[in-house]
Amino acid sequence: MRLHTTSTRYLKVLSAAATRFDLDGLPAGDVTAEQRQQALQALRERFQKQAERLRAEQASRDKQADRVREEQAAREKQAKLNMLVEKFNSR
Repeated sequence: MRLHTTSTRYLKVLSAAATRFDLDGLPAGDVTAEQRQQALQALRERFQKQAERLRAEQASRDKQADRVREEQAAREKQAKLNMLVEKFNSR
């Protein structure tokens, strides 16, 4: 039951619903303003955590991409230096 009542889908419906329904689909009472607010707060917290996690993942990917670019630039620089060394050593 907890799995169902903490799902994003359930909380979205609860935050907009006026009537609560039981598992058989029959009306089971009204949704109070407090329950609606709790559902909205839970959704806000859930979406905020998700956004923070996505930002952290993007920052990690950006950092990895920067490392790869720096390594590539270092390899290219080393290759150019090696070409210069060969050019001047062959004289």
